[in-house]
Amino acid sequence: MKRTVLVLAVLAALTAPTSALGHPLGNFTINRFSRIESADQRAYVLYVLDMAEIPTYQAGRIDARAYARRIAAGARLRLDGRQVRLTPVATALAHPKGAGGLHTTRLEVLLRGPRLDHTAHLAYTDTNYADRIGWKEIVVGANTHSESDDLRAYPKNLLQSPLDITSVSGELQPTGSPRPKLTTGKALQAPDRVADAGFSSLIGRHHLSALVILASLAAAFFWGMAHALSPGHGKTIVAAYLVGRHGTPWHAAALGAIVTATHTIGVFALGLVTLALSAFIVPEQLYPWLNLVSGVLVVVIGSAAASGTGGATRTTTATAITTTSTMPRAAVRSSPSESPAGCCPARPRSSSCSRRSRCTAWRSGCC
Repeated sequence: MKRTVLVLAVLAALTAPTSALGHPLGNFTINRFSRIESADQRAYVLYVLDMAEIPTYQAGRIDARAYARRIAAGARLRLDGRQVRLTPVATALAHPKGAGGLHTTRLEVLLRGPRLDHTAHLAYTDTNYADRIGWKEIVVGANTHSESDDLRAYPKNLLQSPLDITSVSGELQPTGSPRPKLTTGKALQAPDRVADAGFSSLIGRHHLSALVILASLAAAFFWGMAHALSPGHGKTIVAAYLVGRHGTPWHAAALGAIVTATHTIGVFALGLVTLALSAFIVPEQLYPWLNLVSGVLVVVIGSAAASGTGGATRTTTATAITTTSTMPRAAVRSSPSESPAGCCPARPRSSSCSRRSRCTAWRSGCC
């Protein structure tokens, strides 16, 4: 049952439009943020971990203390060139709602460093989840501006190119301000971060009436047609095929049905392949290979189609040359008004050529 739900989650992540994604940065991302500051004459690191739907589901039950110890081991802080130990002293855990009835994870961890008796030069590196894609941000200072508001609200203009800051250096001055506090209550859920749409929440319901099912199918059919009008989906290849083959409306309908079926099967196959290989390779490393395979398939299909069209053109040209060479000289020299018996009715060559596909006499070389 758990594997089936994960398959549905993967398919929802692959097929849902951008506005329906639960997590703004994608369902596979693991995002992290660090704020290094001085308080109570000590160095502190406020660490925030934001996991999207798929990593949260794969993680299962999350032990905040165990995660805090792991995060502390991966957060490397050096003061005046000396490696210092960071100890987790507080945690705050929440599971904001994501897409398709799944949840995400927001974990805040307060790491305490050594006492400060002078201004120290710091060098900080975050090595946690180094092989996972996502937002990576580090700031120094309690009042320093965060582009993502500590992973509470990701800027829309950076969603396609998220920050990738994993190390910083600077100065840390001792201060007597109170120890940093973790987020509590509704703010911990980061409600503004989630860009979920109500339509995707339908699959999270336990009971669906017949009217809701029919309405959902109708809406899916409509938005599927609208989505098919967007760039891609093989429309260029289909149009080229129909033009090259003098296709009829029935051919177009058959091709549309085939494209629809193969597109749907491809989405399911992609989800199953991603699920099967996720145990051996993380999805963000798998996606480039899947894109490469898709590109190679398009090139192969396009090359085959171009080769077939070129072969047909050469065959037609060779047939025409052969036919012309075997024509009777009288037929070659005759004017359009002196067509031999059994040939096309007398008409100007341009008119005759435009209708030669329907003229059986032309195939014998007398028109």
